[in-house]
Amino acid sequence: MKYQIADLVNGPFGDIYESLADAEKALQEAIQEGQEINDAHAAEYAEAGVEVAQAADFFEIVEIED
Repeated sequence: MKYQIADLVNGPFGDIYESLADAEKALQEAIQEGQEINDAHAAEYAEAGVEVAQAADFFEIVEIED
């Protein structure tokens, strides 16, 4: 089994990982990067009355076939 990072809106993206451990590490990096981007736009979201999205809520690991 191989793994890939995906988000709930755009589906799978990026690299393909041979091990779940590598995919989990990449997931944490994607969550951190995504959250930093979301937090950078917090003022804009607040003006629009929208809460800052939590990246951990929409990034996940998906299994892909070989």
